[in-house]
Amino acid sequence: MPLLLALSSLLEDLIIVRDERTVLNPHGVMHALSLYVGHFNLTRQQDASEAFLHLLISLRDEFAHCYVPHRSSLADITLSDSKVYKQREGNLPECKRWKQNLFGPFDGTVGSILSCRNCSSVLSLDFENFHCLPLSPVLNANGDITSGCSLVDCLKYFTVVEHLDNYRCDRCWHIIAAKYLSLRSEVDEEKVSKLQSCVDYGTCSCRDMFPLESLPCSSSSRATKQLIISQCPKILCIHFLRASVGLDGEPIKHQGHISFPLLLNLSPFTGGASSAGPLAMNAQRDGQQALHLYRQLNMQANADVSSSSSSPPQLSRSKLYGLAAVVEHYGKCGGGHYAVYRRVASNPDPDDPGKPVAGLGKRWFYISDGYVSEVPEEDVLRAEATLLFYERL
Repeated sequence: MPLLLALSSLLEDLIIVRDERTVLNPHGVMHALSLYVGHFNLTRQQDASEAFLHLLISLRDEFAHCYVPHRSSLADITLSDSKVYKQREGNLPECKRWKQNLFGPFDGTVGSILSCRNCSSVLSLDFENFHCLPLSPVLNANGDITSGCSLVDCLKYFTVVEHLDNYRCDRCWHIIAAKYLSLRSEVDEEKVSKLQSCVDYGTCSCRDMFPLESLPCSSSSRATKQLIISQCPKILCIHFLRASVGLDGEPIKHQGHISFPLLLNLSPFTGGASSAGPLAMNAQRDGQQALHLYRQLNMQANADVSSSSSSPPQLSRSKLYGLAAVVEHYGKCGGGHYAVYRRVASNPDPDDPGKPVAGLGKRWFYISDGYVSEVPEEDVLRAEATLLFYERL
């Protein structure tokens, strides 16, 4: 497991507290990553979001090679006579099924819901895993990022309800066909009953009951499609899609600040009961209330969640996230430089490195290659972010 060992070694070196300046080189991790990603070249620049995804996927592949079945819960499921499971999974090897269901700290799930507005039925429900949530900035008529655009706006845009007209809903067709037959002078009770009791919409033979001529009334429906975050990851990575293609076919980068909060609540974007309104708390928009709550939650991170009284009752702690890191890109598409803002714990006690100094809260540092400096929160919130990392509280 060369990649896992190289990454573990680098992380161990990073957490050692030293009294003198030390240079740490991630060459070992990058070389191990090139074993899994053929086009990963150490001599050329890499996109930060692509490198991050390559790292997670390569770790998953490396870990999967060492998988040994031990009659896990997934193995027990494969032995059951579940008709639904057999149809969905087919005859895939157990290791491949296990790999598909393996969730790491960065893994979440996005659900796509297609619903009929006429009969209120769910037409389809699909799920797709993600390591990094891609969000498009809100652009104005000129193709530039709108003034005052925020992460909350991008999440709203990502989960906005799309309206589809003239959609063919099979359940609506059954309802219309049954009504049509029941209003005829000679009612065929058997056909009406079959239409009303049918549940295999789209795969049934109900349409064969009618001659070639269509029904006298329209069976087209209005449908809605919406994306929701159905499974929230432990560590939420957000990628702002700033790269685009201009009218001349050349790649361009959408410059401009997208504001982001210190404390983020994902509840409005998960399809839950609280998703009716924009409840995400933004320190820049909501003022000191969100910032105060953010700091309270940080101070009580080790307390029992069930007994915590600092968070409002309408907020679910499983969907509350605190900002942990911000990656900023300087330059244009195809070139430039990456730097990062990182939130760290308090300064360690020199006599006991594992014990933080009392009275000091979280601190932010700006890292650009070998340059490291402590910065205030205001500098972090002014960053022109490309990647955001949030940790679940």
